[in-house]
Amino acid sequence: MLQPYARQGSIIKADNTRAMILIAGTRADLEAYLQTIEIFDVDWLAGMSVGVFPLERVEASTVVPEIEKIFGEGGPTPLAGLFRFLPIERINAVLVITPQPEYLDDAEAWLRKLDRGGNESGSQLYVYYVKNVKAVDLSEKLTEIFTGQTSSKSSKGPTGVGGVVPGVESVEIKTADSKNSPSKPANAPRAATGNDGISIVQSDEIRITSIEESNALMIRATPSEYYSILGAIKRLDIVPLQVHIEAKVLQVDLTDDLAFGVKWFFENATNGLPESNYRNSRRANNPARTAWNSFAGSASGANGLAWTFLNIETEALLSTLQKMTNTRVLSAPSLVVLNNKDASINVGKQIPVVSAVFNPYGVNTGTGNDTGTGTGNNTGGVTSNYNQSYVQFRDTGIKLDVTPRVNPGGLVYLEISQEESTTDGTPDATGNVAVNQRTIDTEIAVQSGQTVLLGGLIRETTGESNSGVPGLSRIPLIGKLFGSTAKTYLRQELLVLITPTVIDSAESAQALTDDYRARFKGLKPLLKKLP
Repeated sequence: MLQPYARQGSIIKADNTRAMILIAGTRADLEAYLQTIEIFDVDWLAGMSVGVFPLERVEASTVVPEIEKIFGEGGPTPLAGLFRFLPIERINAVLVITPQPEYLDDAEAWLRKLDRGGNESGSQLYVYYVKNVKAVDLSEKLTEIFTGQTSSKSSKGPTGVGGVVPGVESVEIKTADSKNSPSKPANAPRAATGNDGISIVQSDEIRITSIEESNALMIRATPSEYYSILGAIKRLDIVPLQVHIEAKVLQVDLTDDLAFGVKWFFENATNGLPESNYRNSRRANNPARTAWNSFAGSASGANGLAWTFLNIETEALLSTLQKMTNTRVLSAPSLVVLNNKDASINVGKQIPVVSAVFNPYGVNTGTGNDTGTGTGNNTGGVTSNYNQSYVQFRDTGIKLDVTPRVNPGGLVYLEISQEESTTDGTPDATGNVAVNQRTIDTEIAVQSGQTVLLGGLIRETTGESNSGVPGLSRIPLIGKLFGSTAKTYLRQELLVLITPTVIDSAESAQALTDDYRARFKGLKPLLKKLP
C-alpha cells in the first residue's frame, strides 16, 4: 500500500518473517509513512468478545448463512451488524465475534435453536450419497468400526409384499392405542410417537446399510453419533488415485554374443579378452556394459529370474538388442487402473481342451454275438460310439496381470503376473495339445515414472530343417543323395518392461494425454512416406 506513494530515492522493504516494514527516506517522508501505517495497523479484536460454540446436529457451514440473515449486516433486528460469524468445519463449531460480552449469550441461544435436525429424541435416519467410492465397501468398514460387527448385505430394493429391504433392520409398527400388548422389559427400545397415532419402535444402536442403485448410505444414529460417522465418511470418500501402466513384452533370440542371456551379456561381455583380464575388462570402455551399469540398480532372484530398475537408457537398451539379434515385441499394452485394483490384458486365442470322456449309457464289457434271428446274445454294453467329451477352453498367448498400490510418497508397489503360453506338437488321441508356458510372478516397489525390467525366462526349442535340390531330393531311396537334414536349436528369452505412472490430479491425466498426442504427431512424417 505504501509503494505507490513512495518518493524517488525512498526505500520500503517488508520483512514478513518478523512482521516488520523497513523504511528509508527524508524525515518528512518517514512521518507521512508512519501516519499511514497507524491508520491501518489497528488491533481489530481489541475490546471484542469471542466465543466458540460446537454444534451437534447441523453442520456449521449450514448454520452460519442462516444466522447471518438475522444478525448480519442488513438483518431485520436491532443487533444487525454487531456480530461476525465464522464456521470452523474441523470441529463443527461456530466462531462468534461481538463487541459486547452479553451478546454472546444471545448468539448461543440462537445457535441452539438452529442446531436442530428434526426429531430430537432418540435415533434419526440419515442418507449420505457417496461420491467417489462404492457405498457397499464403505458400509462394511463403517459397520466394523462403529458397531464391532460385520456388515449386512447391501439393499437392492423391496423383495416383495410383506418383506423388508435386504440389509435394513425391520421395525415394529403399531397403533398407539393398541390393547393387550405384551409388557416390555426395562431395557426395551423406546417408541417415538407421531401425531398420526403411529409409533415406530426405535433402538439406540447404530445401523449402517448401503443402497447400490444410488450408491448411498442409510445411517440410523443419534445426531452426535452421525456427525462422528460423517467425519469418517468424508475422510474415506475421496477421489482414488489412478495408475497408468505401460508395459512391453519382448522376445529376444539368444544367438552369438547373447547365447548366455541378455543380463549376462551386458554385465559380463569381455569382447574376447582372456579370463585373467576379466576384472580389468569390466572397467574398460565397453559401451554396452556402460549402458547397463548406468541403470538405477539391479538384483537377481531364484530360478534365473533377474530384474533391474531402468531409467532413460531404456530405449538405448532396446535399440542395442534390435541391432544384435531378432527382437520381437509380443505385446505392448497401455492402460489406466484404479489404485489397489486388478488390471488384466490377454492377447491370444482359446484352444479346446478335452477334460473328460464318458459314456452316458454304460460301459462295453464284452463282445457278444448275434445269429441274425434275434436269438443271439450280447454280454457287452453300448459301444464306444456313444462316448461324449467334456470340452473346456484355455487361454493361450500373452497374459499380463498387474495390481498397483501407491503409498503417500509416490512409491508404487506392483503385484505382477506375466504368462506367455504357446501350443507345442501335434494333438494326441483325445485331441489335446501340449502347452508351453513361461510365467513371472513377483512383487516389486518402484517410483512413479520409473521403468522396471523383468527377465531371465529362457525357452529352448529344437527341430529339423530339410534342404536339397528341388525335385531330386524327394525321389524315394535316392533322394537323400541330393539333400541334407539339419537340426535346429533356438534359445529365446522373455523380457517384460513395466512403467507405472501415478495420476493424482486432472493435471497429471492431461499431461499423460498430451504425451500420447505428441507421440502420434511424431508419426506424421512416416505416414507421408506410406503408399
